[in-house]
Amino acid sequence: MILYFAYGSCMHEKDFQDSVSVFERWGKAILKDRKIAFTHWSGRRDEPTGVADIVKLDGHDVEGILYAIEESYLPRLRNREGYPYVYSEEHVSLIYKGKMIDNVLTYSVVNKSKQEYIPSEEYARLILEGGKEELSETYLKELHDHITWLRNGHGIRKI
Repeated sequence: MILYFAYGSCMHEKDFQDSVSVFERWGKAILKDRKIAFTHWSGRRDEPTGVADIVKLDGHDVEGILYAIEESYLPRLRNREGYPYVYSEEHVSLIYKGKMIDNVLTYSVVNKSKQEYIPSEEYARLILEGGKEELSETYLKELHDHITWLRNGHGIRKI
């Protein structure tokens, strides 16, 4: 089994099942000293969108979902993430149920833009719905507010 930390659209179970059909959803986990940013433009979805990334930022946390997946699904997950060209694999330590867990797989954007791209309505919905049962209300509100801020002219939209 591989432990995988999802912080973007993979938090949405139905969307995640399109790539990894068998998994154990363990629940909320916290990645310290990182922040969500939308640093890559993706045309791989039905509607082009800015997609989530984790960037280093001391004093901030990223909440996400910890999954256990069979190693046989790793090629499908890699394909979903555009590995190794769009996202790179990273092994991180995170907090799950108050304990530190090491060597957890996650993905981060390879060529991060200096500006953020606006996530599509659908992509934002997948992230916010995917975390609504387990992530903290405070974190979800901050994420929602950040997406709204981008939509109000603070991000760029690639055409």
